Order: sequence, then structure tokens, then C-alpha cells
Amino acid sequence: MIKIKRIKNPKKFQYILQKIYFESYEGVNQEYYEKTPEEFRDYLDWLIRKSGDGFIVAIKNNEIIGFLVIDLDWYDEKLKTTVGEIHEICVRKKFQRKGIGKMLVQYAEKLAKKQKLNYLCGWVGIENFASLNFFKKLNFVEGEIKWQIWKRVRKKLANFE
Repeated sequence: MIKIKRIKNPKKFQYILQKIYFESYEGVNQEYYEKTPEEFRDYLDWLIRKSGDGFIVAIKNNEIIGFLVIDLDWYDEKLKTTVGEIHEICVRKKFQRKGIGKMLVQYAEKLAKKQKLNYLCGWVGIENFASLNFFKKLNFVEGEIKWQIWKRVRKKLANFE
């Protein structure tokens, strides 16, 4: 059974988060991720500063097998409103394509709706077709391109305004 929950101190889980991060990016264009443990540590620090308690993990048999980081106070320039911003989603290779990522996104959606946010958003590498297809299956719509390598994905959640 898979359990999805928030964690309060992601720094405590840095080693396993790093392991999952690098494993999940194997075979993906190197422009899309941090390459060294030092870069990941800096990125994790940034995620903690930006997302605080927005670290969501998937647990199986007391082991973290995936994670998602959401910022529930991100301003979307195009929409001119605050959105739930997915900064990262990673699942261990052997657990990919088993619904874990979907469960993590669904949990993030619940958090965003609880905050009365109208959208859930993220940026995906324009050549990361597996991730783009993943988000499409979850009813995200592709949007603009940034810095020639990132594509915006957005999902309308509700109209709380």
C-alpha cells in the first residue's frame, strides 16, 4: 500500500530525496536537472525556502519512493494570480508508471484547492515527452515556452474568485 503525506523537515531526508531525484532523471536531457550532489543541495535549499511545508512524499513499506514539491504561494505572470506551482516531481524508476506520480499530483491538487487556488501549474522540459504526456493525462494544458527549453503546463482547478 502506498501512503502519501507531507513531510515537515525535508533536509532530514536529503540523502533519499537526492537519490530519487538523480534516479528519476536518468536518461533525461541534462539541461533539465541539477548534475552534482552539491547542485542538488543548493536546489533543495531553494525548494525549502520557496515551498516550506510543500514537500509531499509517497511511502511504501516505510521507504520514500517518490516526492513532489509544491509552492502554494507562486505568482503566475500570465494568469496574474497566485497558483499552486509544482517545482519538482520524482519517482524511483522501479515505481514509475504505477500511479505514484498521479497520487502525488492529486494530493497537491487537494492542497491547492484547500488554499482556494484556481490553478495548478509547472514547467516541463520541452523535450521531456514522458513528463509532458504525464501532465496531459492529468488534464494539464500546455502553454508558453520559456528560455527555449521549458514549457508551461497548467490545470484549471476551480473558480474560487
